[in-house]
Amino acid sequence: MIKPLFLMDLDDTLLQTARKMPADMPRQVAALDKHGQPLSFTNPKQQAFIDWLLACADVVPVTARSVDAFKRVQIPFKQGAICAHGAVILQANGELDKNWHALMQQRLNPYLNLLEDIQKTLASIGQQLNLTLRTWLVEEQGLACYALAKQSGHHDQVLADVEQKLKQQFDLKDFYIHRNANNLAILPKVLHKQFAVEYWVQQDEKHHGQRPILGFGDSLSDMGFLKVCDWWATPKQGQLAHAVYDWLKEPQS
Repeated sequence: MIKPLFLMDLDDTLLQTARKMPADMPRQVAALDKHGQPLSFTNPKQQAFIDWLLACADVVPVTARSVDAFKRVQIPFKQGAICAHGAVILQANGELDKNWHALMQQRLNPYLNLLEDIQKTLASIGQQLNLTLRTWLVEEQGLACYALAKQSGHHDQVLADVEQKLKQQFDLKDFYIHRNANNLAILPKVLHKQFAVEYWVQQDEKHHGQRPILGFGDSLSDMGFLKVCDWWATPKQGQLAHAVYDWLKEPQS
């Protein structure tokens, strides 16, 4: 039997933080924070799904997590991973895919100064709006990847206000915005899970030939890499699912 390839977003697809789970729901630790404390969890259905996947398929995480954060995930993935929104590809042995890394250096380096300006402006907007907002330039394995703002102590919707003010100050035609829960990321369009998945699939076909490819993701920004797959799915309560629900309410042509 040919094993299918599953390309799998992690956070809010296979696991989530405690604040997104009912207080009385049974849970299993799925990821640790930088201090070694439980951070993310799976519910019983998710854990059963993971057990089935790992037994029956080759599973490759496709995650926004950094390499360090990915290594704190407690699920025993063995095929490698795509990390940092596609900036980094880890091979099965945990080493960097050097060819992909060199390509991403070439693509991302021209955006460094502008990303620094965007990050500083995000911090300034946070002060103007009196928000508890942390901002930084996300760097991964020597690559300056994207600008990130994370809020705490407010409703997640405040990041929509931050995004709107940022658009008033920058022409972001060469960027896309990933806003989900308490995170707002400003990413160059040359950096995308989709591009890393396309590269991965090309390499996979060299070793395994044609085989079924399935994708799972919860965010609108996951749609790019999901389109590369033969079939795709999304959790019923995720951002992507709710966009589909809203679209289906509209009259169909």
